[in-house]
Amino acid sequence: MQLIGYKMKGQDPGSIQVVLDEMRKRTCTILKKHYKKLLQDEIESVFDETALLMVERPNIPILLAARDTLNQKVFAGNLHILYNFMVSTHLFFFEGDSYFQIHVDGKWMFDGSFSKIPGICPYHVRSVADVEFEVGQYWQRIMRYAEEHEPLGAIIFRPEKLLEFDTKAMVRHMKFHSVSERAQMRARHQVMNSILGSIANGNIPNYKLMPYMDIVLSCLQEEDVKEKIKEESIRLMQILPEIKKEDVIRDPIQKLEQNEEEKHEEE
Repeated sequence: MQLIGYKMKGQDPGSIQVVLDEMRKRTCTILKKHYKKLLQDEIESVFDETALLMVERPNIPILLAARDTLNQKVFAGNLHILYNFMVSTHLFFFEGDSYFQIHVDGKWMFDGSFSKIPGICPYHVRSVADVEFEVGQYWQRIMRYAEEHEPLGAIIFRPEKLLEFDTKAMVRHMKFHSVSERAQMRARHQVMNSILGSIANGNIPNYKLMPYMDIVLSCLQEEDVKEKIKEESIRLMQILPEIKKEDVIRDPIQKLEQNEEEKHEEE
């Protein structure tokens, strides 16, 4: 049993609303930083995959293409914890006090911020062992009480809120990885994929994926594999572009029209 919880003395509706508003504010700040990191990853992927002719260059600004891809992952059923931006709470009233149970796939990512909210204190159950201690026992009593007294539910952050984020402002504060860093990462991934493909013979049953990955990771310690990664990294450094912020935002259609105008002026 794991439970992310907070306790508030009393059951005053106004105080509860203040706490919920502060949770929403802090959650939005944290998830903006998380979204910015994921967006930067998508932008770098578009640049690299375009340079390597893996995909066609988007006919819209790279920022928009990356944002659309990221949002598709977020809104496609939240299949992975990285892309689950839904945060909610159940509010229990028990023996004169209020208890917030936070529901989020990010586990404890908000705890450092929520714990600083005035008027509440952490009331977590972090493991099965904790169930046997005072807080765990008390939460079990709360849950039994809730079987007949349904808790209140509240949304702290819903994915639709992402559409309000100013992605252009995010780009201005991004520090993209260098060509060397991206080349090394892609070289490692390509060599690992090659080894994995040779082991799996093009077909990886789900139950074999992690055993195969263990083999691949052990192969990375071999000198000939390290040399392959180094050679591939050097090759990729000649291809991958430096990412400039103006290129992330620029509309390729407008750039094409500008080039045509300059060409006509020269003629």
